Amino acid sequence: MSILETFAKEFNDINNKKIEPGSTLNQNIEFLKNELLQEEFNPSTTLKSVLNKLSIRAREPMKVAIVGQFSSGKSTFLNALISKEILPTGITPVTSKVNFIKYGEKQKLEITYNDGLTEFHSIDSLKLFTDQREGINDIKYITLYMPLDILKEITFVDTPGLNSQSADDTKTTLNALKDVDGIIWVTLIDSAGKFSEEKVLKEFLKFSNIKSLCVLNQKDKLNEDEIEKAVLYIKDKFGTFFDEVVPISAKQALLARKNSKKEMAKDEIEKITNLFRDSLKNSIPSSISFFSKEYENFRNNISKLLVSDSSKQMELLELSNINTVIDFIEVQIRPNANKAKEVSIKKDMKNICDILMEQYKIIIKINDKLFEILKDYEEKLDEYSKKIKEKYRDILELNYNEIEHIISLISDEIYNNLINIERYRYVRKKRVLGLSKDIEKISYKIPWFDSEAIYKNLFYDDDKIDKMLKRVLKELKDVEKSAVSDIFDLYKNLELEIKSWQNLYEFTSKSREIASDKEFAEFRKFASRVFENILQEFLEADLKRVATIEHEFGYIKGALEFNYKNATKTTVAFFKRRIFESIAFYEEDPQSYTIYKPTKSDIDNQIKIHFSFNKLDTLIKSKRNFLYKNCELLQEEFKAIAKKKEEFILKKEKIQKEKISKIEKIKASF
Repeated sequence: MSILETFAKEFNDINNKKIEPGSTLNQNIEFLKNELLQEEFNPSTTLKSVLNKLSIRAREPMKVAIVGQFSSGKSTFLNALISKEILPTGITPVTSKVNFIKYGEKQKLEITYNDGLTEFHSIDSLKLFTDQREGINDIKYITLYMPLDILKEITFVDTPGLNSQSADDTKTTLNALKDVDGIIWVTLIDSAGKFSEEKVLKEFLKFSNIKSLCVLNQKDKLNEDEIEKAVLYIKDKFGTFFDEVVPISAKQALLARKNSKKEMAKDEIEKITNLFRDSLKNSIPSSISFFSKEYENFRNNISKLLVSDSSKQMELLELSNINTVIDFIEVQIRPNANKAKEVSIKKDMKNICDILMEQYKIIIKINDKLFEILKDYEEKLDEYSKKIKEKYRDILELNYNEIEHIISLISDEIYNNLINIERYRYVRKKRVLGLSKDIEKISYKIPWFDSEAIYKNLFYDDDKIDKMLKRVLKELKDVEKSAVSDIFDLYKNLELEIKSWQNLYEFTSKSREIASDKEFAEFRKFASRVFENILQEFLEADLKRVATIEHEFGYIKGALEFNYKNATKTTVAFFKRRIFESIAFYEEDPQSYTIYKPTKSDIDNQIKIHFSFNKLDTLIKSKRNFLYKNCELLQEEFKAIAKKKEEFILKKEKIQKEKISKIEKIKASF
C-alpha cells in the first residue's frame, strides 16, 4: 500500500508541478502553454496547435528567404547554396508556391494542401508541384527534406517571383517574409536597379530588424570594371534596403559545389546505399558476397575522387564568390536571427494573450447589453405601473357607482312596497273586580313587505335592473380583458427587448481561430435559452398575478350576476323576521314594546350587506383598488426578479473578468 501511495504522490507531483516563466525563450513558451492550456480557459484545438508551433519555431533553424523577380536565377542560386541541382529552373515563372528546404534524414517531398492535408512524394516529382503551368491551386506550400549539414542550422525559403502576373504569387511571398530571419534578394547584375525592382523593394523590404543581402547574379557575364560599377550603383540606389551587396555567379557556384570532392563522395555513398537497400527488397541472402562487385566499384570511385585534381573546382568556386554569401549568413544573419526570432515569437505570444482576452471582452460586452436591458426595464417599471393604476382607478370607480345605483334602485323598490296591514290580538276584557272571561279582539297596524309586488316589479314585469346589471357585467368583462392585457404587457415589453437581444447575439461565434470554441458555445447556449435563463420567472410572476386579478373580477361579477335576486329576497326575509320578532314582544307587553318598522337607511344597509358591498367597496371603490394593489405587487416582484437576474449576469461576467486578469498576468510575466 505504501508503494502505491508513494507512486501516486510522485505522479501527482509531476503532473501538478507548476511551470514558472524563465530566462530563455523555450522556458517562456512552455510556461505560456502550461498556463493557457489550463482547463478553466477551455482552450481550442487550434490554440494548442499554435502554441506547439511556437515551440517548434523556437527550436527550428533560422529561416533565410530567397526573394527576387522571376528569371533572376533564384532557383539556380539556391541550388548552389545546397550543392544540389534540386529546384527547377527556367525562363518563365515556374515556382508558384513557397518551397521550404529543411533538414531531414532522408530526401523526401511533403505537399501541404489548403485543407490541411499532407502527403509525401519522391523529390524527383518536385517540378509537378511547383510549376504554375501545371494547375496546382489547391497546394498551400511545399517542404523539401534533405540530409545536408547546412540545413541543420538554416531553413531556406524559396519564394515565387514578385513580378509574375499572378497576384496570388505576390501575396504568397509577402506572407512568407513575415516569418523569416534574413532575406537574400537575387537580381541580375546587368539589369539591376530598374524601376520595377525599386517599386517592389519599397513595398516588401521594410523589415528594419531583419538582415538583408543583395546578390547580383551572373557576374560571369561582365568584366571586373563593369562588376565594380554595378555594385557601386546598387549600393548608391538601394543601399537603404540592404546590409551588403555581393556579386556572384550562381551557375559557376553550382557547378563548383556539386562537383566538389565532398559532394561527389556523398553522391557515391547515397548511390551505393540505395543500391544495397533495393537489392534486399525481394529476399534476404545468407551472405553479402552477392554485393561484392558493387562495393568494389564504390571503393574504386571513392579512391579516384580522393586523388583527383580539384583545383579547377576550387578556382571556379572562388570566381563564383558564393562563399561571401555564406559568410554573410554566418556573420550577419545568424547573430541577428536569434534575437529577431525571440522578438517575433514574444510578439506572437502577446498577440495570443490579447486575442484570448478579447474573446472574453466580446462576451462581457454582449452580456452587458442584456444587463442594461434589465436595468433600464427596472427603471421603466414605475412608469408602466403608474399608467396602469391611473387608467383603471376612474374606470372602476364608475363601475362602482353603477353598482351602487342598482343596489339603491333595489332598496327603493323594497322600501316602496313596505305597507301597513291590519293585525289582531286577543285579550280578556277588564272588569271592575278583575278580568272577565270574555275575549276582546283588538286591531293594530304592522309594517309588512309586499313580496310579490317587489319580485314582480324587480324581476318579472320590468327587466330594467336585469339590463343594467348586464351592462355593468359587460363593462366589467371589458375592463378585465383590458387590465389583463395591460398587466401582461408588463412582461411583453421586457420580452420584446430581450428577444431582440437574443436575435442579435444568439449565433455569436469566435472571429479568431485560436479563441475558445467552448466559451462561445456556452454563450450561444445561454443566449438560445434566454427564456429559461431570464424571462421565465417574469412570465410566471405575471401569469400568477393575472390569475389573481381574474379571480377577483370573477368574484365581483358573481356577486352581481348570481346574488342580486338572492340578496333582495334575503333582505326582505330579514326584515320580515325582525318584524315578527317585534310583534311577539309587542303582543306580550304593548306598553313596553313597539313594532319594528325598517327605515330606508335600514334597507340600504341590509341590501348592501347581502350584496357583500363592503368587500366590493374595498375591491373597486378604494384608491388602492384590487388592480392597483396587484399592479404594485407585480411591480415589486418584477424588480426583485430583475435584481436577481442582474446578479446572475454579473456573476457570469465576474468569471470572464477573472480569466482576463489571469491572462494579463501571464502576458506580463514574459
